[in-house]
Amino acid sequence: MRNHFWTEVGNGTTTSAWYDFWSSLGPLGDFLSPRTITNAGFNLEATVAYIRSNGVWLWPIAWRDLFPVLIQLDNVNIEPHKRDRIMWREGDHVSHMSASSVWNSIRYAEPEIHWCSIVWFPQCIPRHAFFMWLVTRVVRYKLMGVKLKNNARVQRLLEVWEIQRPSYEIDSG
Repeated sequence: MRNHFWTEVGNGTTTSAWYDFWSSLGPLGDFLSPRTITNAGFNLEATVAYIRSNGVWLWPIAWRDLFPVLIQLDNVNIEPHKRDRIMWREGDHVSHMSASSVWNSIRYAEPEIHWCSIVWFPQCIPRHAFFMWLVTRVVRYKLMGVKLKNNARVQRLLEVWEIQRPSYEIDSG
């Protein structure tokens, strides 16, 4: 889940410099150890605003040689009048944080079944729709277990309801 939270840096006052996902590099703490950070005189709770001042990163010059990926952060701009925002990231797509974007990312989505509009429609009564859904499931399972006659109507229903033919023989009578 942590990989989905993305911080859009505004003024940098609420974004952790070391542990939040705010750059394409990921959290800086993934390649900078706590010892390296504290030996340079930084606090582990430092924010992006604290380690960047007047458009310049305050980390030691030697870090650019030890960690060349830090050069990619030179183009990060801090906007003093804009607040940091938490965003939701799904792959390369970053969007505003909302319950629907989170739900669509973490849920397991089954393909839509063709008969769902019979059960669920805008004016339906949820209780009745649930019973209709339950009845269709029960009828399908009963049809799967019953010895069926082999006529065109039964064959059509089996195809429409996507029921596999039973492994035993179907009566031809």
